[in-house]
Amino acid sequence: MAVISKNVFSSHIDRVSYDDIKRVLTVTYQNGKTSVYAGVTPDAAKEVFSAESVGKAIHREIRGQFEHSYLEG
Repeated sequence: MAVISKNVFSSHIDRVSYDDIKRVLTVTYQNGKTSVYAGVTPDAAKEVFSAESVGKAIHREIRGQFEHSYLEG
C-alpha cells in the first residue's frame, strides 16, 4: 500500500500519515509541530485512522509504545 494520509478534524491535530512499508506514523499538529513514531504496527495505525477521536487513539495506541521524535521545522 505505501503511505496513507488523513486530514483530521481536531482541536490539536491537523493530519496523520502512515507509511506501512517503513512502519512510520506521522502526526502534524495545529501548532505546526510534527511527531514521528517509528515501528508502528499496521494494527495500531488502523486503530488511529478508524477512531472517532484520533487524539485519544494516539494516546491509547501509540504514545509510550513506539519510538518518538519531533521533526525539525
